[in-house]
Amino acid sequence: MISTDAGTYKPREGHPQIAGSFPRYLREMVRERREMTWEQAIYKATLLPAKVFSLRGKGRLRPGSDADLLVFDPEAIMDRADFPGLGCPNAAPTGIRCVIVGGEVAVENGQFERLDMGEAIRAC
Repeated sequence: MISTDAGTYKPREGHPQIAGSFPRYLREMVRERREMTWEQAIYKATLLPAKVFSLRGKGRLRPGSDADLLVFDPEAIMDRADFPGLGCPNAAPTGIRCVIVGGEVAVENGQFERLDMGEAIRAC
């Protein structure tokens, strides 16, 4: 299962994990190292955590699910964030075409369409 502690960092202070963890995982583990398939990588980042934490409506594309989607180009997905002083800690990744939250477009072609979408998930 894939995870990050990016939620513990303050976005204004910046940290490469905030914008880069999952694009880096996809780029390195699938495209560069070929340690798993795209299907395996996506499963480990979506359905597996949803199952482990019993998150209903998450991790699958099917009727009744929350319709949270990320549309990306497998050949272009890449993290660009770096530590403060070395680069831009909040640099947006490349290769992400669209982010859909709850069935509505949140980000398209690198432009935020809405900032008031989604909600925190508390798993116990």
